Amino acid sequence: MLVRIEFVSFAAPEGENAPVVVLKETAGDRHLLLPVGPLDAGAIAMETLRIPPDKPAAIHVAQTILENLGGTLTRAVLYLTESQSLMARLEILAGGTASSIDCRLFDAVVLAMRCRAPLLARESVFGVYSRSPFRKEGDTLRMQVAAIDTLDFGSVFLE
Repeated sequence: MLVRIEFVSFAAPEGENAPVVVLKETAGDRHLLLPVGPLDAGAIAMETLRIPPDKPAAIHVAQTILENLGGTLTRAVLYLTESQSLMARLEILAGGTASSIDCRLFDAVVLAMRCRAPLLARESVFGVYSRSPFRKEGDTLRMQVAAIDTLDFGSVFLE
């Protein structure tokens, strides 16, 4: 099953050495936290902020080639390989012919953003990379305890 996802933000989860890109399913509450290097983070940030590069990057060249040849990126799909590595597949329509091209994860994310194409993830990706960027372990219990109305326990008088 494929799940539509979208870029939400960058995060620096506590206890981790690298920043992550946060992708969220559009029709739900699950998040994908994917470790990102500085070059890929920069490319995503430039795209989200709509900052034009000084010189065309490889992803800009790829988009220009695609468009000049009359192709359209119909969607980008994140998937796990047999070795559980995260990869992406670009699905392209050109001249009435559909093609699929495997590529690096963040190249697919940026190209999908640039081409305004749907970004999808296979359900299996959520099994490996899904977690909340906003809660640490134990936060759920803290939230449940904080939500308890102490008046439910009755009145206590101190003398």
